[in-house]
Amino acid sequence: MLLPWLVCSSIGWAGEPPLFVRSAAMQYDGERHAAFDALTGTTGTSVHAPIPGERVATIPDSAVRDDRESEPAETERTRPLRLRPPWGAPKVLRGGSSSAEDRKAAIDKLELQTLPEDRRVRAMCVVDRLSVYRRLPTISFSAAPEVYRYFLTVPHAAVDIWRALDVSEFRLWPDGKERFRAAASDGSRGQLLVLRRREDSVLVFCEGQYVSPLLPKPILARALIHLQFVFRDGETAEPTIIHTADLFVSLPSQPVETVARVIAPISNLIADRNFEEVTQFVQMMDYAMRRQPAWVRQLSTRLQTVSATDLQAFLMTTQRIHVRHRAAAARTSAKSMQRQR
Repeated sequence: MLLPWLVCSSIGWAGEPPLFVRSAAMQYDGERHAAFDALTGTTGTSVHAPIPGERVATIPDSAVRDDRESEPAETERTRPLRLRPPWGAPKVLRGGSSSAEDRKAAIDKLELQTLPEDRRVRAMCVVDRLSVYRRLPTISFSAAPEVYRYFLTVPHAAVDIWRALDVSEFRLWPDGKERFRAAASDGSRGQLLVLRRREDSVLVFCEGQYVSPLLPKPILARALIHLQFVFRDGETAEPTIIHTADLFVSLPSQPVETVARVIAPISNLIADRNFEEVTQFVQMMDYAMRRQPAWVRQLSTRLQTVSATDLQAFLMTTQRIHVRHRAAAARTSAKSMQRQR
């Protein structure tokens, strides 16, 4: 989830996955997304009129269960505009940065000397020929650690979800242990290799080419993404995840590197925003697993690149999250009744 999107963004494959998060945030502006309606309980086969060219999924009433408290019925005229999704907005604790100080600290944190020689060589080819560096925002958000870890371990499941919801044509599939291949609809292609996994971080190497009709030939690039995260128990029953990432990009072409430095102020803002929006994807899936497991099970039948073992893990994660949510809700209700006595 985070890994494929961040790495591919680093070599120019931008734009598709966050569109779902944006559409979800616009739930009641007259252009509601069918999948979002399923999550929030606005169900049924009759959905919003599609945008021209948009393919709209339909979710049957029987596939969705609404765990929210009952609310008064709302018509299209009286329904209020809600700009924030029900899973809440992530909190940015520290903004992105490209400072020399942060870059030096980030390189030290890589601890490349701990990598096997073949992997250290791959990483050093980026660090020694560094063109662009970005420390992405440090973000705090509520989600179960199991959900976060699942998508880190099976990132192609997130991409399959984007494709199943018709919000992206980006493709990612496994190509051996800790190796993945990626392809975009414009012809851009790349390879991902997980160099190291730790309890609180993941280091990934990516190399590929970016294709555009505006360019005479593909742009070659290599990148490192160092994702760092911690899990904390929140003040409520919901745990908190805090994560950030260091992005290193190497562009072998000097002219391309010069252009990249010129447009860095804009591309940095885009990268920061993408990180926030992919964070919201994790929150959305956590919300779905807790409150709409039937919808998640239905969605699981459309994951094309996920193995039977990983698919079973996806469903088991959903079951655990949902059962825990229902138990917490029951305890909260019992405490409330005791206080009222």
